[in-house]
Amino acid sequence: MGFSRFVANFICDTTRKHNISGSVLTLGRQNYRVKLGDMLSWHGAARLNAAEQRIEPSNERNERLTKFLKKHNIEISNNQYIDYCEPFLAYLGYDDIESVDVSGYQGATIIHDMNKPGLSNKAGKKFDIIIDSGTIEHIFDIKTALHNVFESLKIGGYIFHCSPANNFMDHGFYQISPTLLLDYYTANSFRVIDIFIAYVFTDDAGGASFEMRGDYIIWRDQRTEEIRNNLGPGKQLVYFLAQKLEHSTGDRLPDQGAYAGLPGWRPPQA
Repeated sequence: MGFSRFVANFICDTTRKHNISGSVLTLGRQNYRVKLGDMLSWHGAARLNAAEQRIEPSNERNERLTKFLKKHNIEISNNQYIDYCEPFLAYLGYDDIESVDVSGYQGATIIHDMNKPGLSNKAGKKFDIIIDSGTIEHIFDIKTALHNVFESLKIGGYIFHCSPANNFMDHGFYQISPTLLLDYYTANSFRVIDIFIAYVFTDDAGGASFEMRGDYIIWRDQRTEEIRNNLGPGKQLVYFLAQKLEHSTGDRLPDQGAYAGLPGWRPPQA
């Protein structure tokens, strides 16, 4: 579980574009293996596309980061790695940063089994954004895990998933199809903001992987089949962003959209 620089840049852009601040919950305590100086200057950070801008360093953000490091008694130089994502999230402006895991071995602030309901009660609050960067595929009861996400989000809050979609055999219990996220959140009246496939590459020396944005058709038409059958070799991730609305729910079970849209399709009767 962790942030790549591409994931970090997506979170950065999402935070800026939707003016998100306040409380954030990560599913699992997320690694972010980057030097502090690189994080501050955004050296080598991947971009989604040329039209999207990164947040530039500012005195205000540096002050937030300094305050966070002092509060948590963290002494670190620009040439040292931050290891976990909390300094990065503090730098972006989040002042209430929590993580949830079934075990405390990585220092999660909330200990809860996501296979079981009750995360919101255990946390004692709701969040402005929940970040899942490679966690739900490790949770056997995904239905309950997603309902925990729903209950733990504020109205107007955001959920971001970055999940393995293809060629991650035995990484977790599941590889997450885009249709799972799209159909679940659509059926439960969330506002779907973004969904795409990212291709994962590794350099010739076996160095750190990076991702590039691919094409995923958010609406279903004849091109969806063509994309699904031509993903090519290598690993792919699904990126997904949605917003909880006042009328959103978390307990509606979706029909798979590829079938529900067929002529003559009828959902099962209760």
